[in-house]
Amino acid sequence: MTKNYFWIGAVGGAVIGAGLSLLHKDTRTTQTACAKRMFGGAGTSLAAVKEDPRGRFEQLKALYTENQETIHNLIDDVKDLAESLRK
Repeated sequence: MTKNYFWIGAVGGAVIGAGLSLLHKDTRTTQTACAKRMFGGAGTSLAAVKEDPRGRFEQLKALYTENQETIHNLIDDVKDLAESLRK
């Protein structure tokens, strides 16, 4: 199978464009702040797991149990969608 140079060029252009846009100070500070907001809670979650792993596991298990019906409905919907796309 041959390489699809369109997609390689599109991804390469996006990476180069994003890199060049970070040379602008305002853009760089905005994106840095956004990344900190997005990933800022990760350290807190890890600290909670390190302090009480069993308690954190029980919290996640309770959350899964509460949302189990919705999760199974979503799985069924995805299976139906995949089946309809195969037809």
